[in-house]
Amino acid sequence: MCIRDRANINTITAVDISNSNVADLTGIEDFTALRFLYAYGNQISSVDVTQNTALEVFEINGNNISTIDLTQNTALVDLQIWSNPITTIDLTQNVALEKANFQHCQLTAIDVSQNIALKELSVIFNTQISTINVSTNINLEELGLTSTQVSTLDLTNNPNLQELFLANCPIATVDISTNLALEFLNISGTQIQDINLSNHPAFDALFAENTTACLLYTSPSPRDS
Repeated sequence: MCIRDRANINTITAVDISNSNVADLTGIEDFTALRFLYAYGNQISSVDVTQNTALEVFEINGNNISTIDLTQNTALVDLQIWSNPITTIDLTQNVALEKANFQHCQLTAIDVSQNIALKELSVIFNTQISTINVSTNINLEELGLTSTQVSTLDLTNNPNLQELFLANCPIATVDISTNLALEFLNISGTQIQDINLSNHPAFDALFAENTTACLLYTSPSPRDS
């Protein structure tokens, strides 16, 4: 990234270089007041944001990032890093994080135990992830696990969950009895046999293609709501 005028660089709060054919983000560390960084749709393979401690929104999806250090970005609220060949991520210091999207990455595991504020998490098409623990994520509203290897899931501590994506997971059972805010559920291509939606007044849409699932609900049914 070419920076011609550095006079007021430490006062800039937003940078948008999305879809700009950028391959090098060297110099972004000098933007110490940066709160919003949009750099998606480029050819970036590495980025140093350890000095951007005020960063709140970071969209770096659609690049070639394989590793990234976010441990200094404690103010981070929204992380969009999907479609990158990233294999590991440390989110333990990102306690303000509310949205994290890792769709189509190459993660083998993810630890969100410290991300209590988390509302939206997607690891869709991270085909090597086999376990996930969301027991501390009491504010979670949306969880995407489609095409992972997750076979068991405990949602008892997620009362605010509204959308759940489990399509093509090797999962046979899921207990949603405490997820009374649930509105959307995709269990297509799973081994789930029974799903009880009888106590879910907000429920609106169920996708269960290529399953033999038996649905239990009371009037009004999801299809009539």
